[in-house]
Amino acid sequence: MNNLTPLLVALKNDKQIDNNVVTFNLNHSDKDSTMTIGGYDDNEKSGDFTYHNVVNQAYWMINVDSIKLGDQVISSNLKGIVDTGTSLIVATSQTLGALANISISQDCSTDVSKLQDVTFVIDGTE
Repeated sequence: MNNLTPLLVALKNDKQIDNNVVTFNLNHSDKDSTMTIGGYDDNEKSGDFTYHNVVNQAYWMINVDSIKLGDQVISSNLKGIVDTGTSLIVATSQTLGALANISISQDCSTDVSKLQDVTFVIDGTE
């Protein structure tokens, strides 16, 4: 944007990173989540990586095949923006209408193991 060199391109051009990639390890346990610029942390890798093409370079926008609540597809053929700096999911009320029925107590007393899984299918991968 604004004719500025993107951070990853600048880092690669300056030979500060070997690979023009960003990897994420997202945890929801007592272990911290991590973001690695320019490669990945061998200690965090537990399987094969899944790569997704950016479809709009103004954002980290990717294709999202569908969103499922349990086994039910609640929306499909979407675009999603990968934003590790937010805890929000922003979408139309039609897309997130089914998710609005999920109720979690503000005092964190809800047994989340009893909630249905919310699954994002991206490029055929859940």
